[in-house]
Amino acid sequence: MSWSELSSHMVPAAAAAPDGAVHLSAATGDDLRVGAVLAVFAAGDHRGLRVTVGGAELGVLTRDAVLDFVGCGDGGTGTGAAASLAGVPVLQAAAGSQAWDRWRCPVPGCPEPDVYVVGSDAFDPPACEVHPGQTLERVASG
Repeated sequence: MSWSELSSHMVPAAAAAPDGAVHLSAATGDDLRVGAVLAVFAAGDHRGLRVTVGGAELGVLTRDAVLDFVGCGDGGTGTGAAASLAGVPVLQAAAGSQAWDRWRCPVPGCPEPDVYVVGSDAFDPPACEVHPGQTLERVASG
């Protein structure tokens, strides 16, 4: 599956109600972009993810669209590439792992879901979509 194939299933944010987000560095390769988006879906119960690359919003991928495209099934015993814990994203690539960070708005009660960023820059943290000018705080890395 290629990034262009996966991204062709995105819809405008107004057409979907994303309950999560994944921000990718412009330098993140296409293979890692696909893996990052699928890993975030696999790590939680998100129904839709707002996807941005290099700060530009591309659209929303819904879980249903991804499952229709990717499919799901039982690969059988021993076919897994690695063991993982439920709720913990695992990003793997042939040459190693790409670092990801989970960010959260520090404003109590903020409805903005956690944001997963692959290849984030600690000197340029993402901003909250609900509270303009409020930067998000890093709450986890992997």
